[in-house]
Amino acid sequence: MADNNIPGIYNYCDRWCERCKYTNRCASFASMPKQGEHQTKEQAIEHVQQVFDGINKMLQEKAAELGIDWEEVLRNANDESTQIEMEREEVRKEELSVLAEKYSEEALQFIEQSKLDDGLNQLLQQRIDLGLSSLESATKEGELINDCFEVIQWYMFFIPAKVYRALSGRNDGLGGDIQNDVNGSAKVALVAIDKSLMALQSLLSYFTEDDLLYKLAMLSELKRKLIDEFPNALLFVRPGFDEEVN
Repeated sequence: MADNNIPGIYNYCDRWCERCKYTNRCASFASMPKQGEHQTKEQAIEHVQQVFDGINKMLQEKAAELGIDWEEVLRNANDESTQIEMEREEVRKEELSVLAEKYSEEALQFIEQSKLDDGLNQLLQQRIDLGLSSLESATKEGELINDCFEVIQWYMFFIPAKVYRALSGRNDGLGGDIQNDVNGSAKVALVAIDKSLMALQSLLSYFTEDDLLYKLAMLSELKRKLIDEFPNALLFVRPGFDEEVN
């Protein structure tokens, strides 16, 4: 039921609906086509347009409540678009953003190389042959390894995107109290970093340290710098995820 939705829960999630326990309380998930439903290109475009129309209507109503001229807001936004793009170019050069993008490149290279290397399967088979692992335990290990790869792959581009969003918002003067988009973006980036760190650490038993320690060090440094840059991010309360829900 729509009344059971958690307001704004989709704003600071990790977009991994398959692993989310709150999909039945998420308005964004409810608007998506369900499994087995096929959309034509025109239907997909119409769906996106409906979402944006709904957001635009909500913003106009809120502006009216606050006595703000919405048309003037749009004009100012258009006038400032060029300047914003120039500022974003500067943001991309910031140390945090560069570090996040570097990790993304390293993680992608690790994922691609591991797909080409059959050494892991050989290692698991060797353990079975030597009696060090049963077929059942080796299967469970394989499932764990596969899950770790899925986590790394899911977040490797998500992390730099959220770091960039936090930096952009800060440079645009959007930082204010704790519950703002800057801290929210930094918070969800930190959540993704922690999950990626756990996945990489779980793989240490199966890969050479050189393959993983550098990536672990990069992520740990990124986490430290992100907390230093956005100290209130950890205090940000994500709707549904960081609070008790009824």
